[in-house]
Amino acid sequence: MIFVTGASGDVGQKIIKILSNENKLFAAGVRYPDKYQGIPCENIKYFDYNNIQVMVKALVDVDTLIFISGNCDTTERILQHRNIIDAANIAGVSHIIYLSFVTVLALESRFSFTRQHIDTESYLLQSGISHTIARCNWYLDNLSSALINSLQTGIYIDAAKKGKISFITKDDVAAGLAKIALNPQWQQRSYLFSSDKSYSLQDIVNCISHKSGKVIIYRPITEQDYEVALSQSGMPNYLSNAIAANTFDIENDNYDINSNDLKNILGRDLNTIENYIENLCNSNLVY
Repeated sequence: MIFVTGASGDVGQKIIKILSNENKLFAAGVRYPDKYQGIPCENIKYFDYNNIQVMVKALVDVDTLIFISGNCDTTERILQHRNIIDAANIAGVSHIIYLSFVTVLALESRFSFTRQHIDTESYLLQSGISHTIARCNWYLDNLSSALINSLQTGIYIDAAKKGKISFITKDDVAAGLAKIALNPQWQQRSYLFSSDKSYSLQDIVNCISHKSGKVIIYRPITEQDYEVALSQSGMPNYLSNAIAANTFDIENDNYDINSNDLKNILGRDLNTIENYIENLCNSNLVY
């Protein structure tokens, strides 16, 4: 049986949809089962990253674990991820597919979550459990709110200037993780989930200007001002600090790494920047 952690999140929900459509036996782990309002799933399990006993119980009879991070700061995530791996070992899980992050390849990374992913990859290796690692690039979906706002204001604000990112969509990442879980021939490897082309944020703004027919200006600000803006938008402090500090990684080209790994796994082209932004514009016609 396949088990999906972080099942209430965006990527988890997309994986559940794929597995449901494939009529595969799976379970979905969530922190609050009684509050779950996602895609209907017959096998929702209580899964608390801070409670090893609870997770061991949920992982009984699980063969393949799709391991997605929760939402908290790096120090807590490191402990949670070790708990998950320990629980999987105790429960006898055969294989773990871990969604890691591309910046583990950048020793000078200032993105705080990098440390968490490095630790988890190392702990997973030490555990002796068979595993697959998918190092994901930056989600294009993460720009959606700012892009929609730019359609209304005519301004896109960020701290990055010229650095480029090989953006990937959550739809493609979810499809890749599900494909690996369903097909053992893709397992026991490390992959880079990136696209085959990189874009600066100015490129993204140029694209949405073209697709919307509206003049949108890219306005880079300081890292400090960007962190303040993110905090004022309601983002938790640990996250606003991490994303603002991530400006260094962008400018240092830590995300400018292209790969055909995901394309090869899926056997199709990935979602393009142009199509994604066109769909975004079409779904936000009043701007």
